[in-house]
Amino acid sequence: MAEIKNDKRPQWMKTATADGADVGRTDVYWVPPEVCGLAGIDDGVDTNNALYDVRVHLPLKPEFVENVDQLGVKQACTGIVVGGRLWIDDGRQRVRAAREANKRRVARGESPMRVRVIVSTETDPQAIFLLARTLNAFRQDDGPLVIARNFKRAQENFGTTPDVYASAEGISVATLRSYLTLIDNAAPVLLEAIDAGAVTPTKAMQVARLPESEQGAALESAATGTVEETRREVNKKKAAAKGRVASARFNSKEIRAAAVASQKGNLPQLPADARMLLAALNGEALPDAVPAWVTAVFTAAGRA
Repeated sequence: MAEIKNDKRPQWMKTATADGADVGRTDVYWVPPEVCGLAGIDDGVDTNNALYDVRVHLPLKPEFVENVDQLGVKQACTGIVVGGRLWIDDGRQRVRAAREANKRRVARGESPMRVRVIVSTETDPQAIFLLARTLNAFRQDDGPLVIARNFKRAQENFGTTPDVYASAEGISVATLRSYLTLIDNAAPVLLEAIDAGAVTPTKAMQVARLPESEQGAALESAATGTVEETRREVNKKKAAAKGRVASARFNSKEIRAAAVASQKGNLPQLPADARMLLAALNGEALPDAVPAWVTAVFTAAGRA
């Protein structure tokens, strides 16, 4: 009778049914991550092994390891016992991060962590191979607005600091601050476009640099243009508002593409400023409205 009185579990956990539904039980084990087997790391790479996943060789993000070091592995992994050893079929990166975090903990004189593992009884190789893909197939990462809004909630309700929250999200503090800047500066039309997935966060951050009244118009070009083209359009608008001409800077990929195309006698599909410069270099006639920077370049070269 004393054991029954001391059982603090909810009633549905003590019975075989809960509101008419059958209640099953699965054992969860707390296991040192060093004991968990990772196919491809703790044994040779064997593509015929249903437990092998090429993603096990992906580099670990420092932010992820820091997160695990501080908070531990919160989500249980899935394991399968093969040959008397527990092998991980879902949660490989969590186990790897826990191993790295344990090295740090031991170096600090702290106790190493363990990870929770739910042991599957699956034996069919195809089912084992597809298990991890199924568990990851429908995961959707939180966007920048969700992260920024959740941080503000945590900050207001619990006093959470940016460094603690960034670690929990697995991002850098700089990234978190950029998300906060985005949500503070974005016009409602831009926020709606981000939530709807109509514009990428990177492009949205460029558009958010404009006054709210101009962000709607800038969204049209951002929807079809590249990140670099979006950045240039924003720079042009900001410079025009101040009565100046924006400088045109191109990334190394665009410069290489321009060089290859010009050597072949073809003009690359680059923004208008780049095409104009190439035309000038080829001795072609230029329009009357030549940007000031083009004139300055050729004047400095003695070819005005």
